[in-house]
Amino acid sequence: MSGSVSRSGSGWQYVVDAGLDAHGKRRQHRRRGFATKKLAEAAMVEAQSAALHGELVTCGRRTLADYLEQWLAAVQASLEPAGYTNYRICLTLYVLPRLGHVQLAALTPLTLSSLYADLLRAGGRGGRPLSNTTVRLVHGVVRKALNDAVLWGLLSKNPALRAAVPKRRRPVMTVWTPEQASAFLAATTGDRMQACWLLALSTGMRRGELAGLSRSDVDLERGRLQVTSQRTTDSDYQVVTKEPKASSRRAVALAAHTVAALRRHSAGLARERLAAGAAWTDSGLVFVDELGRGLHPQRLTDLFQQASDAAGLPRIRLHDLRHTSATLALVAGVHPKIVQERLGHATISMTLDTYSHVLAGMQHEAAAQVEALLMPRGAQG
Repeated sequence: MSGSVSRSGSGWQYVVDAGLDAHGKRRQHRRRGFATKKLAEAAMVEAQSAALHGELVTCGRRTLADYLEQWLAAVQASLEPAGYTNYRICLTLYVLPRLGHVQLAALTPLTLSSLYADLLRAGGRGGRPLSNTTVRLVHGVVRKALNDAVLWGLLSKNPALRAAVPKRRRPVMTVWTPEQASAFLAATTGDRMQACWLLALSTGMRRGELAGLSRSDVDLERGRLQVTSQRTTDSDYQVVTKEPKASSRRAVALAAHTVAALRRHSAGLARERLAAGAAWTDSGLVFVDELGRGLHPQRLTDLFQQASDAAGLPRIRLHDLRHTSATLALVAGVHPKIVQERLGHATISMTLDTYSHVLAGMQHEAAAQVEALLMPRGAQG
């Protein structure tokens, strides 16, 4: 199989003799967009080998943007609405602005590796770096989309399988001590949002779950609530209400102090509703603004930061109240299986992996407890 490499614009291309078509006419397979001559030559050798074995696939001038639009439409029916939305947002925010113009056939492992490096450097809002976790999520969506391109005969190989993917990193987890958490609750006594902060600390609910909690999902008589909805944001930072994934849908028991705080919160909302009159909007949500409207998730974060700063406590994220709740539960001796169920983790292994540092710190206590069972009183020494 003959072939050649040549300049193409600012990059390099190769052309390979792909044999005869069904009408006996000579076919050529061409790919552009290689950064260096060496990369074009290596890809040409692969194409020649594929053509020799009858495995060469051509997809014309179809761009990645064209393909991904068709791919999203094709897989939408097989995805949960939240999953489809996440795929679309991921591609719209991070992939299409940078690679949408590139021909599908011209994608290489280097192209995707460069994309991931760019996202790590300045892929976030306002040019801020993206986390390793987010870039790995982008890679996962791209890999799946290109796997389907191979299955559908549009690509011979998936370039994402050989791309350089950032390593998985455990995020730095900052939590409050029991004394700090207690001081925060004491400092927010009388705050119209204190029930929200207590609920976050006592149950480990996520920000979107707190923002999306409906009054109909709270049963104060039985001391429990159901997590059935969450308020998050889309690619335009607009609020989206959606169902959580299956493992996150759960029933959560409430302790007496939390029930009392929610009763006070409900009474406070009743007074605000009377004061607002016709301006009140009945959103059906537990945590709302002074006119009954649902809160933007970022507004919850802002209110929490204001409250924690006013309390003079070390600044942590609102999501770290979830980690604080889980840490306090484990230190208090709550079984990890119960912690998993209350947090809505898919598996207990996820809980154990996330909070392994807490469990490691309990090793000496566990050793002493086991030893006390093994050794009769007075027998040590």
